[in-house]
Amino acid sequence: MLFNSYVFIFAFLPCCLLGYYSLNNKDDHLGKLFLIVMSLVFYAYNRPSYLPIIISSVLINYAASRVLTKCQRNRKLVLALAITFNVGLIVYYKYLDFFIWNLNTAFRAHIPYLNVILPLGISFFTFQQISYVVDSYHGQTEGYGFIEYALYVVFFPQLVAGPIVLHSEIIPQLRDSEKWKFNTDSCIQGIFLFVRGLFKKMILADALGVCVDWGYGNISELTALDAVFIMISFCIQLYLDFSGYSDMAIGLGRMFNISLPNNFNSPLKSLGIIEFWKRWHITLNRFLTTYVYYPLGGNRKGKLRTYLNILIVFMISGLWHGANYTFWLWGLLHGILNVIERIGNRYINRIPKAIRWFGTFIAVSALFSLFRASGIKQYILLLKRLTHGNWWSCSPALMELYRTPFLSMLYKGLRIYSIVVQVSWLSALLPLACILLFLLILNCNSLKEFSINMGSIAFTALLLVWCICSLNHVSSFLYFNF
Repeated sequence: MLFNSYVFIFAFLPCCLLGYYSLNNKDDHLGKLFLIVMSLVFYAYNRPSYLPIIISSVLINYAASRVLTKCQRNRKLVLALAITFNVGLIVYYKYLDFFIWNLNTAFRAHIPYLNVILPLGISFFTFQQISYVVDSYHGQTEGYGFIEYALYVVFFPQLVAGPIVLHSEIIPQLRDSEKWKFNTDSCIQGIFLFVRGLFKKMILADALGVCVDWGYGNISELTALDAVFIMISFCIQLYLDFSGYSDMAIGLGRMFNISLPNNFNSPLKSLGIIEFWKRWHITLNRFLTTYVYYPLGGNRKGKLRTYLNILIVFMISGLWHGANYTFWLWGLLHGILNVIERIGNRYINRIPKAIRWFGTFIAVSALFSLFRASGIKQYILLLKRLTHGNWWSCSPALMELYRTPFLSMLYKGLRIYSIVVQVSWLSALLPLACILLFLLILNCNSLKEFSINMGSIAFTALLLVWCICSLNHVSSFLYFNF
């Protein structure tokens, strides 16, 4: 089920809120059980075959955590088996056909593909459970019951695309009796945040997505300026799409009096790759730092080992995103840039901030284009278009897509429509520049405490109506693919 759908907004969410708080008034265990069942309904809405996968994953990981908590013998073996099970799930569903393709290509073999369907959110809930069993090994989860654990894993706001939460952030909240009661202010704040996330996704990200789809579908027709606009558009689209989902998830959590961790902190303001990764997908970065980087030795074993550990972490991050060499290359290049910045930090900090920001933004945009490319060959073709054609010319078909009906009406109201059409590259430059400017000026929605007044309510209602009117072309979230 999608957050940006009629069935979720008008049926699932109201029933979920009403049932949860009504049952909590009788017995908080009933409320939690209800929320677990509804979360599983949410997860399996479009494909019930997903249910056995996530249920078996929850049962096996909880059993492993109990063994690690209660038993003193063979604990390392149990931990190794639990981690192997979780990694094995990802490998089977995400990479098996990719491995078969490589074997067939390398050895001219004819191994049949399994055509395994990737379960939604498997990368997220698997990493979440790895963190839990590792913490169980260290004695940090004693006393947690199965209902609490199951809800911690399957809680629907963060189930499919994060944030990747820790048990220490969620389970204590589930035990807080004050949070079992409906809180009007918290719910309204959650609605504000949900609607703004919905606006990011439905109105901004999806509009840019139409242009990006055309660009990648017609790479041979792109001019150099087209290619630049497409790269920048996808970077902004990906951020708005994923941060919009995170805003909605955090907003939904607040409606249930559950505070989910922030996943973004205005990453497009970053002045370097190191800073970018402190601001982008914060919970994934935290997981990889805690459960991969530190166990590898972190920065405690000299500079060379530190740099190697950084490269390993970024390669794992690339692998986590998908079974394609584009993701591997993306992770490797980010790791290399991170190491280069650490080595030359003394000199890089002397560069004016505006230049550092511009260089970081261009590098991030160029590398994120790997996410959208079907393969490295297509990515190279896109890069080659940067050397093709007049830098002042654009494809008319692409520029027309940037002039959405709303923007065309706005340009006509401002009496600049003829100028925008005549100077075609303004069709892309103006919306991209405006969106980027707002992202640089404003802080992330999830970091705000919205004041509840008539102005904020009216503004939120306006955005909600706009989004609802756009629900006739529902699209899935980009990170569902990862």
